[in-house]
Amino acid sequence: MRQFGLKIHSGTFLKNPDFIRCVCALAEQKQIDFIEIYAFPDTFNETGSGLRRIFNGLPVFIHAPHSDEGFDPSNTALKKQNAALFKEACRFADIFDASEIVVHPGIGHSLPALEEAMRQIKALNQNDGRIVIENMPPFADCDGKFLMNGCYPLDLVYLTAETRAGFLLDMTHAACVAAYIKLAPVPFITQLMKVKPVRLHLSDGRLGLTQDLHLHLGQGDYPLKEMLAVTDELPITLETGRGLPTDIAPFQADLTFLKHILE
Repeated sequence: MRQFGLKIHSGTFLKNPDFIRCVCALAEQKQIDFIEIYAFPDTFNETGSGLRRIFNGLPVFIHAPHSDEGFDPSNTALKKQNAALFKEACRFADIFDASEIVVHPGIGHSLPALEEAMRQIKALNQNDGRIVIENMPPFADCDGKFLMNGCYPLDLVYLTAETRAGFLLDMTHAACVAAYIKLAPVPFITQLMKVKPVRLHLSDGRLGLTQDLHLHLGQGDYPLKEMLAVTDELPITLETGRGLPTDIAPFQADLTFLKHILE
């Protein structure tokens, strides 16, 4: 049976704690089964204990910062900074006894960048063992200037095998890459399923676009039912909406929409 979760940012606890309590209520009502927390840098001391108190007893996964916050394991110059950012993500993971810490493999789709990402992630995972690598969209920006690591199945096979990390399949990122290489999303997702993901990220989007829009379910034109049909019964983290969330209703609507198309 599928399990469902929501992704939240640790910083939301500081800016809108009422929303976090609404998320907790969804868990108490058995509408969601787990939480994924994005460990925004320098927020652990202010948010860790409060989030732990609110989500006590609920399974929690952690998402490490990504390139927007300065974590890029494909960049040699950021090695020390990457380690510090990952260390804080580990602090979140420790208090929740989280089994997964999601990381992005970085910017710069080239063999040297891919190899550097492998080396840094391998070193981090040797000390921790909880890393799960997420597949990336083709570009790190809306201008299409900066290519990403970890877009393609062979890259992900290499990264996960060499680092002994798990794999998280972001369905929207996959659809964006499919658009970039002029392929329909379902066949490309089927290829990524061979990398054996442990969990999914899901939001809606626009077919043909290479940008991740993080639309609420039903606001885009992705064939979500068909996309999910090739993903077995993997747990799904909803990753919908942008900016500071103020209302739980759109996320409740996402859950209703999702459960309906999976019937």
